[in-house]
Amino acid sequence: MLVDQITAAVKGARRFAIRLFAPACAALLWLLRIRFLWITNPDRIGHLAAEPDAYLKQKRLGDLPWHIGVLVAPSNMVANRSLLALWEKVIPSVSSPVATRRLMFAFWRFRFLWIEFSEYVAADIHQPATYYEILSKWGSRAPILKLPPELTARGDTALSALGVPADAWLVCIHVREAGYSQRDDHLHEYRNCSIENYYDAVDEAVSRGGWCVRMGDSSMTELRSHPRFIDYANSPMRSDWMDLYLCGRCQLFVGTTSGLIMLPTVLGRTCVTTNFVPISRPPVSPLGLGIPKLLRERKTGRLLTFAEMVAGELHMSYTTRDSIPEIEILENSPEDIRKVVTEALDELHGKDIFDAESRARARRFLSIYPSSHFASHAQSRISPAFLRKYEYLLPPA
Repeated sequence: MLVDQITAAVKGARRFAIRLFAPACAALLWLLRIRFLWITNPDRIGHLAAEPDAYLKQKRLGDLPWHIGVLVAPSNMVANRSLLALWEKVIPSVSSPVATRRLMFAFWRFRFLWIEFSEYVAADIHQPATYYEILSKWGSRAPILKLPPELTARGDTALSALGVPADAWLVCIHVREAGYSQRDDHLHEYRNCSIENYYDAVDEAVSRGGWCVRMGDSSMTELRSHPRFIDYANSPMRSDWMDLYLCGRCQLFVGTTSGLIMLPTVLGRTCVTTNFVPISRPPVSPLGLGIPKLLRERKTGRLLTFAEMVAGELHMSYTTRDSIPEIEILENSPEDIRKVVTEALDELHGKDIFDAESRARARRFLSIYPSSHFASHAQSRISPAFLRKYEYLLPPA
């Protein structure tokens, strides 16, 4: 009893001391230009990957005032600890749960010391997201984040155990399903898709000598038997570090509107974003390709134009409960998915997939985003075959 009282008294005294001296310490940190960095949702892989990447690239481009940034990311809260360990190699970090809790207790109220990353990928729909502009400026420079040699060697060994040859080129595929985040999937189910629609694209990659690896978690639908389509998601080898390895090892990543696609983007891989929805959040990378889900009026069967999909209430539909009952959300067809994957593979092998007409259509597509829109800085590249097929949904030339 006495020990508990003494312990409580010591803790109380420590909290009082922290509160007493915190203002002076905060002022000193401000003068030393030390700033604490906070990830919007560290428990989501997309935010954990994209937001530090956006910050570091913006800083290296010289678009931020000089300061010393310290990433505050409790290791018990992050979506992938192996990814956090990589960030710790390139940016000063505080990740101990105890240390982060004490630091936030002392300094969270001094908002001038904190840089929050919300403007990068989670900005309000009426405010341009800066990650689009940052990646456009960054261009073809090398990625900041790279796989360490020891992780690559470990991953090569694990890949061989899955039956994939050491010299194989990989296509990683992640199709969002309902099982990953059951607590809020009722809000995001409009982003889910069927893996069945991707088998034609798998066959295309395999016919060119590739191997395909399905990413995800053990709640995923089991795959049909296929000699070169590895169901890593339901494999006992699935782990944080292996997720990281595969996203950095693959030649092409095929994904959907899900946070995992941000990891290969950050690692400099070419990405194909299928079924992206809503159209107000197109793919961030200017290096890959994308095709959106289409919207159809239930009553008339008419497909909405791309401009209509951005206008009015539709562009703000970010949860299932925001959706409009009169509008049906359509998944990409197996043919459209195969074609965009084919284009990406052709481009990886040196073929120019954009002719003059395709570039003109691409400009017409990007014109649907107003200057104040979330995606106004987007340099996203939409599949030439997709825009040719649905040219009648584009704004007039």
